[in-house]
Amino acid sequence: MLYLLVFAAFVACRNNKPKIIEKNAPKTEVKSIEYETNRNIITFRIAYNLIKENRQWATRPNPVRDDLLSSFEQFENHEVLDLIKQYGGDNAISLYLLHKKEFPEFGDKYTISKKNKEYELNDSTQTGLDPKWNLLYKSLHDFYLKANVDAFIEEHLYYYEGAIQEISTIARDFDLVGKMEEYTNQINDRYVISPEPLFITGGWRGIGPSIKTDEISIAYQFISPSDRIDLTNFSRDSVKQFGYNDKDFIRNLCVHEFGHSFVNASFYNQEISEFIQNHEFLITEEIKETMQREGIGNLTGYLVEHVVRLLEIRIASIYFGNENAQKIRDENKGFIYLEKMENELIERFEKNRDKYPTYADFIPELIKVVEK
Repeated sequence: MLYLLVFAAFVACRNNKPKIIEKNAPKTEVKSIEYETNRNIITFRIAYNLIKENRQWATRPNPVRDDLLSSFEQFENHEVLDLIKQYGGDNAISLYLLHKKEFPEFGDKYTISKKNKEYELNDSTQTGLDPKWNLLYKSLHDFYLKANVDAFIEEHLYYYEGAIQEISTIARDFDLVGKMEEYTNQINDRYVISPEPLFITGGWRGIGPSIKTDEISIAYQFISPSDRIDLTNFSRDSVKQFGYNDKDFIRNLCVHEFGHSFVNASFYNQEISEFIQNHEFLITEEIKETMQREGIGNLTGYLVEHVVRLLEIRIASIYFGNENAQKIRDENKGFIYLEKMENELIERFEKNRDKYPTYADFIPELIKVVEK
């Protein structure tokens, strides 16, 4: 389950080459971050919260979650809850739902790439989308209508709008997308942030699914409230903050989740895939234990998270000062190759941009630290 959560966060980008900023292209306007709520995702999160399961932590309260159970307890036996449990990783479900029309509409919005193997039939003699995914979507749409989810969303839009206001105020001051595109020399067509108060977590969480088609590349991220802000006992009438007015939290998490859209596709390059497969034997039991503590089940996921965190560190160091970068280094001691990767990046990538035009171009060199 933990592996699926990591895997699904970047699986959408498989085998897609990064879009590159043309070397002599004229300077364009600063690309803005868009903000939205998605009724498909909110409906899924509501249903997910209704599943009864033993959890290792108490889920942190907020005004949306506080009203959830009393509003939907009569739908705890709806079939969609069993379907969600069967399908496992919630990141894969979120990515799938972003490809569909937003409720109450029904149908496809974007074509799911054939490269997204987790959505295909397991039978190798057949191809195409596994019917179970459409069954999930149909059942979730039924839940949306019967449970009158739209009324719940409308009642709590004040919270989502307040959260978006907090996030956008901070992100606008940092120009995060502009800095990431400048450093990586890679681009996406759109960048979208959605607040997600209904993550099941005792702390904080973010996910960064990306839609990649022949026509468009959209980097999404869904982020929880900061765990440093207590939202206990706030109601619609008394809410004064929405959990996102935390500059370090927003800056670092936004860079991390958007960072996946610049990094993940490289790990499905045949050269990199074969290199990782051929070096799995180097992973000691001690390293495996470290990976497990970070919630990662294989070397591919572990290296992806290294490269994304490395991008966080360099963005922080170059644009926001080494003190901010050092905080990220200190918070990620479980990623044991980071120091070597950063040294390689500074000495060989940042000083040789003609040889390595994009951040993705240098990823095959970064992962070679496992040999050392």
